[in-house]
Amino acid sequence: MPPPALGRVLLVEDDDAHASLITFCLEQQPLVGHVDRVLTSLEAMAVLDTAPLPDLVLVDINAPRYDGFDLIRQVRQRPLARRIPMIIVSTSIDEKDVQRAYAMGANAYLAKPLGLAALEDMMGATVRYWLGHRRWLR
Repeated sequence: MPPPALGRVLLVEDDDAHASLITFCLEQQPLVGHVDRVLTSLEAMAVLDTAPLPDLVLVDINAPRYDGFDLIRQVRQRPLARRIPMIIVSTSIDEKDVQRAYAMGANAYLAKPLGLAALEDMMGATVRYWLGHRRWLR
């Protein structure tokens, strides 16, 4: 069996520092071929309405205009994009946020860790799981 094609990741993050760190960690992963970053959920919807679709979407819940919860809810209503894994990556550890994320259709909720090494570990595990198994998700 040939090796899987490298994955496309969409990062929805309005904080430049967080986006830079997450993008750096993602680009170190051998399964990631391309990372697109957008600032808002509205920009994310534009990306998700065009081909090629990303294989994984990482969403900050505090995106401007409308939040990451709304983005996930809208994506889950779109036939072509509804099966894309949607992962919340947030500084919030509030149980209400976690519950709401899953209620809207998030596949996972990850709290942004302190420190680059912990973020690298978290992004590595996330990519290995979601991109390593993507052939069964579509």
